[in-house]
Amino acid sequence: MHPSLEKVLEKINQWKDSPNNSWSDEAEKWFREKYDGEKEVEGPLNNELDAFRHAYGSALMSYYVGKFISGLIFDGHELGAANVPLEHRMDVWNNEVGRMIYDQIKSSLDPTKTKESLFLGQIADIPIPKDSKDLDKVKEKIAEAVIQALERGVLAKNLEDERLKKLFPDDPKLEKDQKGVGCEDLAKITKDARDLLEKEKNTLDPNAGASPNPDGTGEGGGGSDSGENGGGGNENA
Repeated sequence: MHPSLEKVLEKINQWKDSPNNSWSDEAEKWFREKYDGEKEVEGPLNNELDAFRHAYGSALMSYYVGKFISGLIFDGHELGAANVPLEHRMDVWNNEVGRMIYDQIKSSLDPTKTKESLFLGQIADIPIPKDSKDLDKVKEKIAEAVIQALERGVLAKNLEDERLKKLFPDDPKLEKDQKGVGCEDLAKITKDARDLLEKEKNTLDPNAGASPNPDGTGEGGGGSDSGENGGGGNENA
């Protein structure tokens, strides 16, 4: 294994064991506080809460380690997940929205605290995030942006979202509903998600109007100005 990749895996394991690595629980807390009694979700997967978790975690990890490694962590999780094709696509779509959200809010963050262009070998030097008032403010900004993405129809909140079928539409696994995804197919899915979101990247602008398709069934979406997104995984994703 490449030494840089070993460092990445070592750091990821440190985050998993850290009490401050609670992004999944935090995402659910934000969701429940915002929609207490308003949105009823059954189970943790393929619903609005699942969409919220992926976007929140992806954006927060982009703040911690940059979008490239955030992509490795979140998208690459799909490589080991026994999901059906649309589940992979829903997760990848919402991960990409999370990285786009980071792009939208990073200008308002302390530039000395963000990680824009990390190489794999540098990740070992990044300290595990510690709770602080500044970090709480970052998390609040991210949560507010994800809420906006959900309400404007940017997030894919279920497997019926028609946009998901446009991500690597020639994939033979789609028709067969076959579980699992390989690296090459994942790269195609991620690229298509990024390209579709790029066309609607102003949707998350706080000054922009609401998406014309708030139910997530149309072309709504957002994008990232950067092509640095990769693939990666998190056991909670």
